[in-house]
Amino acid sequence: MAATPIMGEAGGAGPSHGGAKLVDEGDRGAVWLWGEHDTTTVGAVSAALADAAAAGEAHIVVDLRNVTFLDASTVGALVGSRLLLARGDRAMTLRRPSRSARRLLELTGLGEMIEPDAPGLVTKVGATTALATWIEVPTADPEVDRPSTDAPAPARTPGDPQRSRRR
Repeated sequence: MAATPIMGEAGGAGPSHGGAKLVDEGDRGAVWLWGEHDTTTVGAVSAALADAAAAGEAHIVVDLRNVTFLDASTVGALVGSRLLLARGDRAMTLRRPSRSARRLLELTGLGEMIEPDAPGLVTKVGATTALATWIEVPTADPEVDRPSTDAPAPARTPGDPQRSRRR
């Protein structure tokens, strides 16, 4: 479903600062953020998150794909909104954060808030991708590799440390 703005854009002073927009995506509310977010934009972010919460949606998603910078005040606003929503059995997730936003979220332990990428979405990764690939390795058949219980115990030699010490 196409996104339809239901609130005007909000942002800090100047073109380099970021903005926030509440968007109705049909099945859930969304807050789109873009640009740089710091103490000058945290009010706009908080207002958009509060408006999304007031709309009563069970799930709110925050789209971070066009965010170029996040500071601690913006992260605090996201965490605060998530906690507030969780009290009412509601959820908030973060969608497609930019590389810098993802790094900050993962470093602060908030990586679990990030939605998995949509199926079929190709994400470009660096040269280390090959190191992170997994191949399926067949497991050993336990019936074939299990030692037989019918085999006689190995004979002990006089120099065997497990030999009985009784005389």
